Amino acid sequence: MRLFVFILCVYCSIFLHAQTTRLQGYILNNSKEPLAFATVALLYPSDSTLAYFGISNKDGKFEIKYVPEGTYIMQIAYLGYETHYEDMNLPNEKDGNLGAIILQEKSTVLSSVEVADEYIPIQFKNDTIEYNAAAFRTKPNDNVEELLRKLPGVEVDRAGNIKVVGEDVVRVLVDGKEFFSSDPKVPTKNLPADAIDKIQTYDQKSDEAELTGIEDGTREKTINLVLKDDKKKAWIGYVEGGYGTDNHYMSNAKLYRFSSKHQIAFLGMANNINEFGFSFQDYMDFNGGIGSMMSGGNIEINLDNSTPVNFGQTVNGLVNSQAGGFNYSYEKVKNKRFYISYLGSAYTKDLTEDVYSQNFTPQSSYIENSNSISDESNQRHPLTFGYKNKSDSVQHFIINGNASYGAVNYKDNSLSEQFSNDTLINMVESRSKNKNTRAAASLNASWLRKGKKESAFKLFKSDAGINYSHSLDQLKFFDYSHFPELGLNEIRNQYQNDENEVINGSFSVSTLIKTGKKLYISPGLSFEVYHETLLREQGIPSETNLSIDSLSPKINYLYSILTPSLEFKRNTKKAKLSFGVEFEISQNTNSIDADEVSGSDSFILSFLYWEKEIKTGRRLSFMYHSGISRPRASQLNPVENNINPLNLYRGNRYLRPEKVHSAMLQYMLFDQFSSTSLFLGINGSYTLEKMSWSRTVNSDLSQNLFLENVPYEYAMRGMLDFSTPIRKLGINTSVKLRENWSQGISRIDNTDNINTSFSHKVVLSLEKRKHEKLDISGGVSYEINDTRYSIRESMSYKYYNFSYFGEIGWTPNDSWSFELSADIMNYQADNFEEALSVPLLNAEMSYNFLKNKRASITIKGFDLLNKNSGIERSSYENYLRESRTNIIGRFYMLSLRFRINKFKGNNDGLNIEME
Repeated sequence: MRLFVFILCVYCSIFLHAQTTRLQGYILNNSKEPLAFATVALLYPSDSTLAYFGISNKDGKFEIKYVPEGTYIMQIAYLGYETHYEDMNLPNEKDGNLGAIILQEKSTVLSSVEVADEYIPIQFKNDTIEYNAAAFRTKPNDNVEELLRKLPGVEVDRAGNIKVVGEDVVRVLVDGKEFFSSDPKVPTKNLPADAIDKIQTYDQKSDEAELTGIEDGTREKTINLVLKDDKKKAWIGYVEGGYGTDNHYMSNAKLYRFSSKHQIAFLGMANNINEFGFSFQDYMDFNGGIGSMMSGGNIEINLDNSTPVNFGQTVNGLVNSQAGGFNYSYEKVKNKRFYISYLGSAYTKDLTEDVYSQNFTPQSSYIENSNSISDESNQRHPLTFGYKNKSDSVQHFIINGNASYGAVNYKDNSLSEQFSNDTLINMVESRSKNKNTRAAASLNASWLRKGKKESAFKLFKSDAGINYSHSLDQLKFFDYSHFPELGLNEIRNQYQNDENEVINGSFSVSTLIKTGKKLYISPGLSFEVYHETLLREQGIPSETNLSIDSLSPKINYLYSILTPSLEFKRNTKKAKLSFGVEFEISQNTNSIDADEVSGSDSFILSFLYWEKEIKTGRRLSFMYHSGISRPRASQLNPVENNINPLNLYRGNRYLRPEKVHSAMLQYMLFDQFSSTSLFLGINGSYTLEKMSWSRTVNSDLSQNLFLENVPYEYAMRGMLDFSTPIRKLGINTSVKLRENWSQGISRIDNTDNINTSFSHKVVLSLEKRKHEKLDISGGVSYEINDTRYSIRESMSYKYYNFSYFGEIGWTPNDSWSFELSADIMNYQADNFEEALSVPLLNAEMSYNFLKNKRASITIKGFDLLNKNSGIERSSYENYLRESRTNIIGRFYMLSLRFRINKFKGNNDGLNIEME
């Protein structure tokens, strides 16, 4: 908190010494009619970059408040009109009141002389907001993400997530084309800012809406990065390398070339400073293998500090990672494009972890302490490709596919001890080796054809897809178990091999029929087949591997689903309504060895979507849908999985599918005149026949876990995002509130435990509005977690996390830049052993040199106080857990970067051309 207050006081003291004024007036056309959404910009005379900005309202009025006194160029722009320029010395004799300013319509005949260097910072073109990148100051080595931070109406958080006019950006394109993947962070974090000419933001319609011109309510907030013409005629990118204390190193290389037909990119990186080379989506596609996520026989994906994903969180352990890839697309004819992309990665990870947990049953509680040392090597090789033919105004044809291969090798040594009333009940020492390989491929195709203008049939759509995956998990484990109260000791030396194969195919057809003015119905039919095979072999390792038949089942799981559906739609310019029903009919069979169980079921599912644009920048929407979640083969397996002697898991071949009801209500506001945004949302779900683990805790504190259906699970989430500038102080403020509530049932010793969880989080952040020489930002975050257990109210608990963060950047000129950042996380003791405070302080200094500042040298200090710590606290069905891991500590690094952006006409730097 002290850091946050210090940053705020420093900034306010600087700002309050400056004298400010305001500017206001009216923008009219020749007929004295007001022009709404005209852009009024105050530019710096030295380089014509944007200083301050305003927009005219429906009456043509604009107002720019708290402008520091000085000399500016005022620029007024409106589509279809001549741009108005005027020198402006503030304060002026009119006290900033400019009265009416008349804009002249552009002549339809181009004059013989045009101003080629004129650029307008912001323009509103129908539903598109277009920013001119040259109007915003950036440093020589800034990426696109840093450029976006400077744009009015655009927000970029510390993890790189982007919002435009209050809405999350789903897709970022480069010259209208995808860049490597649909992940919007890939182009913003990798492309240089000085390669961008324009930034366009708009709502991307669905393929169906684009083809037919009929709105269907589906849209994605999209950013399109338009490259400078000269950047399309050469290679651009950079190479970078650094070395530091304790043998830390990093290297990066990025190379791009774009043209009207070709898009080529190469990426490569390697480091041992805990920076991964792949995204969250890559992790979800290939989750690292059974061994690295096995918890007593079941797979858990926990997005905690140990998750090997680079999206802004702390990475535990010591990681050495490499990644590399290429992207190529070819568009011979506009909207007829082929693309292929590969982004492979590999890493090794050394992890030491100590875990403390408090466990309870209806009658008692006990403590578990464990520690482990593990080594992991992981590699992933994904390839994506596709063909999109949207060149025909009558029909579209789209093919998307991917193929991937991954491998994981995992070694672990661990010791676990469980105590009841300070008495040792059991101890397990284990060693394991795990090797996992996985190959997967998928292919999906869509065909859309627009109906004739005079026909009631407006669209015919057909989709088909096939997915295949094969994985092999080979585990060898040795463990020694000691139960002093029972006088028992047990030694096991076994192996377990799991081979899993999945084939899934689907096909669907639908049509859109106009039944009245703005009224449509859409009947459809889909069919899906899913087949999964799980072959487990467990036994005693030897030259021939002696398998134990009772632990080595073969499971076949097959189901098919036929789903007729009917949807009703009504769309107007301001409102959209669609609702419908699906009737799902399924047949399923699961067999274990020669024993087969068959069944069938049917479900009536419904959905509803309503959206209303209340006025410009204000939107209210409601969505409801119901769906079915079916078990996997591993969940149907009734054979006990005993690789962890303290947690014995059994699936249930009679599991019923879950039926999930979900609803969401959202309100979005964005005021373009004040740059104020508000997002309110509440969503909830109700799950029937929830699949849940039933636990029986034995006298030796080992557990038998059985998967079964419980009656229900509820979950609700509320969110509020609010941001607005405080112009008098020259800062942007942001407030985020998150409320989460859930309630479910978990059976412990045949007693229903109702587990109710609450979490409350508020984040307040402040940021200096003008990103010029001095950048300042800071914030605080406060979180409360409250968990209650019906069967042991004494174990109900709360814990609090409080953090504050701040960043200061100073760029006195084009050669020098300095940065200082701090993150301080405070953990209160509450139900845990002690309170903790983890301060993380980083500093960086860069110097740019050579012609056009093509090279830069950087000195970086990480964790200057050497206080970094890997700690996580969480709650589960019947226990609280705290883990502490090793983590990268203090180091210093010197790095050198050289930019490659040579094109014809320049004689400096590296000359690389491609015809």
